[in-house]
Amino acid sequence: MTNDIKIYPVAPADFITHWSTVEPLLNKALTVALQRYLAIDVLALMIQGQGQGWFISEDNKILAIMVTKVEQFPRRRGLIVFALAGARMTEWFAQAEEILTAHARRFGCDHFECQGRKGWERVLELEPRATFLVKDLLNNVGGADV
Repeated sequence: MTNDIKIYPVAPADFITHWSTVEPLLNKALTVALQRYLAIDVLALMIQGQGQGWFISEDNKILAIMVTKVEQFPRRRGLIVFALAGARMTEWFAQAEEILTAHARRFGCDHFECQGRKGWERVLELEPRATFLVKDLLNNVGGADV
């Protein structure tokens, strides 16, 4: 982990200021989740107070972005890493995990979770609990017709 890499929460205005960098990263992250949201939808959620944006940067250059949200389930409360994309994850995710754990605890969460590309399993030292399988009926991707 590089000590020069910083992970910090940002206001929606910071996402807007850096939109030319943020939007392609959000789009990359949202592709995994069937593009149920567009980047602008995620920004709207943040503006409405339903999500927290994060920058991962080095020397004032954005390496990656995260968006988290708190979700209350009937018996649990979780911090959901709603979107995550960028570069050099192996260098900063351990630091992000500490920050996310503290953030989750501040909001009374008993866990945090993230969904991402299969390759993340090699990078993240989190416990895999499920595989997210999809058949995209709009694009007929992800499985054969039955």
